[in-house]
Amino acid sequence: MYYAVLTGAADSSGAEGQLLLGANAPAVRVAGRADPRHRAGEPARSATRSRLARIRADRADRRRFEDAVAMRGGELVASAQPTQQVLDTRAESTALAVYAQDRAAWGRVEVVAGARVEAVSTRLADRLGETVVDDGYAVVIPGGGVQVALTPTLAALAGVHRGFSPVAPGSAATPESSVNYEAGLRWRGARLAVDAIGFFSDYANLKGTCTFSTGCSAGQEGDEFDGGAVYVWGAELQAALELPLPRVRGVDATMPIELAYTYTGSSFRRAFASEFAGWDDVEVGDELPYLPAHQAMLSAAVVTARTDVGLAARYRSGSRDVAGAGPPPDDEAVEAWLAFDASVHVRPTAWAELYATASNLLDTRSLASRRPFGARPTAPRQLVVGYKGRF
Repeated sequence: MYYAVLTGAADSSGAEGQLLLGANAPAVRVAGRADPRHRAGEPARSATRSRLARIRADRADRRRFEDAVAMRGGELVASAQPTQQVLDTRAESTALAVYAQDRAAWGRVEVVAGARVEAVSTRLADRLGETVVDDGYAVVIPGGGVQVALTPTLAALAGVHRGFSPVAPGSAATPESSVNYEAGLRWRGARLAVDAIGFFSDYANLKGTCTFSTGCSAGQEGDEFDGGAVYVWGAELQAALELPLPRVRGVDATMPIELAYTYTGSSFRRAFASEFAGWDDVEVGDELPYLPAHQAMLSAAVVTARTDVGLAARYRSGSRDVAGAGPPPDDEAVEAWLAFDASVHVRPTAWAELYATASNLLDTRSLASRRPFGARPTAPRQLVVGYKGRF
């Protein structure tokens, strides 16, 4: 019935058959101040200390109005119902962050350690519901890493960092918290650079935020949900190679080639039922939605003093629309995608640059998402031509 009304094949019948046209009227203000302080240590120990204090204040007024219209004979006509204001809130937050970091080197060993302290105060005023919710908390976010030079070109590295994401004003959810581990090898040669890093993230609580783009309803927009304990793990490989090309008509040229690949796995560590659209009924061991297992990028270009011509390939493996385990059913699967990009940059002078880019050059079509409101395609081919001036 609703599809017939939307397409004009049927007329609206009663209040349930009317269409709501929504208009948002937001206003956002942001203010902040940072006080950086940096002090170099004794050269003999190659130590460096840096400190930073920052205060930031945000305020967002959100208003939403809706008009009811009816479908009559394939045309939209205004209804007798007056404009309704369905949302009128003011969200405010003030955050004080104090950060300090020390870096020291002894021979082949370099160590970095630091911490950030966040003190956050929030308030949400609902003018329609005439309610006010105040909250405040403080959190310590430490982190550190070590790098050991095994040879002049090869180094081993490892690090541990705490992750933190605050909740929105008025939210009943718990701030997102995690401990993130990484370890790997780094190679730096004359023309080749390679990084191979493994990572593991232990989430004490994963946070989900409702938006229209995630398929949440208007009443849920902005709501936040707790996903509990989650493991995310994987590996990253990055490589960059710069090849010299033969000189042509007295012009020197190089060919930079870059490769990036990421494998990612995930697992919920507790079972629960959630109103967050992408989680639904979660079992222990379920994978996160919209988290491709494989992502890769390969690019190559020919670069001279005045021109760059490049081509890149981007790949993303399939994923799932709802948390689950095993191959997803057809109506919950998101397709794999491979696209090519091209670019040309010409610098006739030191202060002028002409460029043209083509994203998704072959206009590859794939199913990118099933939210909101059904299947959505990937972005089509996009051509951009521009000019940059430097003064």
